[in-house]
Amino acid sequence: MTIIEGMAPNLSAKRAGAKVSTYFLRRDVPIAVFPAERAEAVSKFFPLIMGSWELCRCVIETNLENINLLVHPAMALLNMGYYDQAEAAGDTVSFYGTGNTIHAGRLTEALDAKRPPVCDAFGVRFRSPVEHIHRLYGGAGDTVHEAVKQSPVYKNSGALPPRIRQSWMADDIPLAHVPFVLLAEAAGVPVPLHRGFVDIVDALLGSNSWQDGLTLERLGLAGMSPEKIRTFVETGR
Repeated sequence: MTIIEGMAPNLSAKRAGAKVSTYFLRRDVPIAVFPAERAEAVSKFFPLIMGSWELCRCVIETNLENINLLVHPAMALLNMGYYDQAEAAGDTVSFYGTGNTIHAGRLTEALDAKRPPVCDAFGVRFRSPVEHIHRLYGGAGDTVHEAVKQSPVYKNSGALPPRIRQSWMADDIPLAHVPFVLLAEAAGVPVPLHRGFVDIVDALLGSNSWQDGLTLERLGLAGMSPEKIRTFVETGR
């Protein structure tokens, strides 16, 4: 079996009732193939999946480059009180507007500080959240807070009921943050901030991400060294 995976969808859309409208097309979306050695053979299918793509080395790279594991949970966690009040009042929330605080940006950057050694351990490229925001969404700014604030895409993302925004934290923690923590620890990179982050979110949401998330056991990577994981994603063996 061959799997083609993108870091994110190549378009952003809004839904109003039965109507769905696209408001942005991402450029050069990172895309990878599992196993990576089959990338050339299936490259003819890429245009059917992504309008504009950039081939990555392997699926480990597309996953470690997924900045949603940092940006969404950090903003959501530091705005939970705001969401609670908005939900009680029946209001919508602006995730990338009001939710994009200076401290949420700083938390994102603190979480991101551990990604370079993890990427290095698995032999994949590292790009910061600011680099990704500029490349995928345009805009300016040297910090996460400023990059989000100045991106025209984030400005047009609109407002939604708070439960929808909270669901990003409920999804990104077990499906992106948990595997990042476990891959980091498999590589010998301590990530106490990330592990504590998962525990705090689980306490708030009443969830158990360590049990229900994408563990290395579920991914078929349990007990493997970084070198064996790299070989596995390259060859499927």
